[in-house]
Amino acid sequence: MDTPFPTLSLDMLDESKKDVAAPVAVAPTAPTAPATATTATTATSAAKPAELLRNALALAIDTASQVMENLTGRALLSLDRKSTANPDPDQRAQLDSAAAGVDAHRRRWVRQFPALLRVACAHPLPAGQAAVLPVADMRICAQELEALTQAVLDLGSMRGNPMGPQSYVRAICELVARSEGNTMQRQHWQAYLLAALGTQLAWVYPQMLATVRSPASREPSASTKEADFADYAAFTFGQGGKAPENLAPVQTPPPPMPISPEMRALAQEARRTVGKMRQVLGMPELPDDDASQGGDEMARMMRDIEESERLMVLMQERGLQMPPDEEALAQDKIEEKVERLLSDFRNRTSTTLARVPQPVRDAMERMQEPLVRLARAESSLLRQDTHPARLLLDEVSKRSIVFAQDDPKASPAFAAFLTAVNKLFDALVAAVQPSSKTYVQAAAKMQTVWQQIDEMVRLTDEKKERELAQQEVRKQLASRLAFQLVSRPQASDAPVFIKQFLMGPWAQVLARAQLHPQHPQDEQRYEHVLEILLWTVSERRAGAYKDKLVAEIPDLMKQIQAGLLSIQQPQSNIDAFMTDLKKRHDEVIQADIEPGDPGDDDFPLKPLDAASMPADISDMMQLQDSPRQAPAAPPSYQSDLNLI
Repeated sequence: MDTPFPTLSLDMLDESKKDVAAPVAVAPTAPTAPATATTATTATSAAKPAELLRNALALAIDTASQVMENLTGRALLSLDRKSTANPDPDQRAQLDSAAAGVDAHRRRWVRQFPALLRVACAHPLPAGQAAVLPVADMRICAQELEALTQAVLDLGSMRGNPMGPQSYVRAICELVARSEGNTMQRQHWQAYLLAALGTQLAWVYPQMLATVRSPASREPSASTKEADFADYAAFTFGQGGKAPENLAPVQTPPPPMPISPEMRALAQEARRTVGKMRQVLGMPELPDDDASQGGDEMARMMRDIEESERLMVLMQERGLQMPPDEEALAQDKIEEKVERLLSDFRNRTSTTLARVPQPVRDAMERMQEPLVRLARAESSLLRQDTHPARLLLDEVSKRSIVFAQDDPKASPAFAAFLTAVNKLFDALVAAVQPSSKTYVQAAAKMQTVWQQIDEMVRLTDEKKERELAQQEVRKQLASRLAFQLVSRPQASDAPVFIKQFLMGPWAQVLARAQLHPQHPQDEQRYEHVLEILLWTVSERRAGAYKDKLVAEIPDLMKQIQAGLLSIQQPQSNIDAFMTDLKKRHDEVIQADIEPGDPGDDDFPLKPLDAASMPADISDMMQLQDSPRQAPAAPPSYQSDLNLI
């Protein structure tokens, strides 16, 4: 479990933020309350102080995984709520991206956090940096922290309370610094994880305090059984002992904290930016000696950032502009940067984790080559979020998420959207000399397309809502009709599957014919179909009239299928019923019954009129009751966008 002394991120522990941060008391070097010391000594007389301290430290490490699990869960909830309530689409996109990153890194964070916390406890921050926690609100666990710190000091710790909030903050900052993501994502991860830290420590600290005060009531933690844990705990609490292997000893004063390779790259970038600004303003060059800047890379980077802000104001006052950053946009790096940029748009997710549909992702992948050509001509594409090409891709990406669950073959709006996007990208790929102006013109032409598609989506949603409302009313009417149908005298000798058919699908057919008739005389026609159906399945009534029965069956089958299609019954269900009905008709035809008197009551009713049935049965599936229909694909899709 030993972890080499890591590169810990200290950007959230800047001393300059003391005036806006919630202070956390730094542990004193000696006990300040004699009465507490007496109480603690009495309560822990059954165990050695070193053992009690080891158990408390081990509990902190053993619960670290659960702490991180809870922190990530709270961070995701907070990010989702913030995104839902934020009216700014750009900020919502940033919050959604941060939430997706937390979800992607969650398991790795839970696995790595205990090891980082172990190192952070063994190597406390300098007092000046550990005195404040700018984002983490410790007020909720202030009493527990004070009691735990005092108990730890009473047991002989020479280095304060290593399990204080500063160790957790330091481990969280390092965990975020080691994770893949852009600067904005890391800022959100760090802020939302630290914002939830206080509530988790309010859960952990009482357990540590119980371990210290009542050791007999708790099982020893698993970490205490490790071979090197005794030396590690003694070193952490300053009680002597040998520093564990792979843990750098703490010096007084501690040396400047090294920064991660990524943070070092940012520091070098800030240094170059300040140098260029000074060159544009005609100021002397910066000295190259790190010692002249204090020797602390993190502190120097913060000073360079502040200096760049001051120099930017001077450049704006004088009307000066920064020269293009040729080094940052080296030609051999452009393709890699464009690929990452395009990947961000293609892999975007919403608050519900809906992703860009695969057809749109495939279409966006074709933009790799034109974007590389544009980046070679305009370096601002890779540096400015407001570049027209970025804004256009961002619009396509955000709008496509609305259709995340749709099938382009079944959704006219999605099919129209996909057609427009493909034509747009075809025109951009074919552009010989791409420029920002090209993408500005493309975005302007697409505004009309977006409005038409939005109208299609709106009308489609309204249509779905009306259909759901109609289905509910139809279902209620069908439930009342069902028992009336099976209670008819003609249904007394009908097979069970026919009665089930009457109470289910055919009751819905009649309910729809009453509420929303698709053709004239629908209700009367389907009532007559019902009478003929009950006659054809009765051996007593139809068995004696086999010629009439055989003549009725073809039209009867067509009328039943038309009725079932009118309620959008699945074809598989229709086929299954038709198979059972055909078997029943065969049984009735084969029944050995003598012809009766043509004038008695068993004679068939008026035959079905095939001419009254629609020419195309598929017409029965079309909804005719909607006052407005979704418009056809906009005319813009039918011709070339003529963007270039």
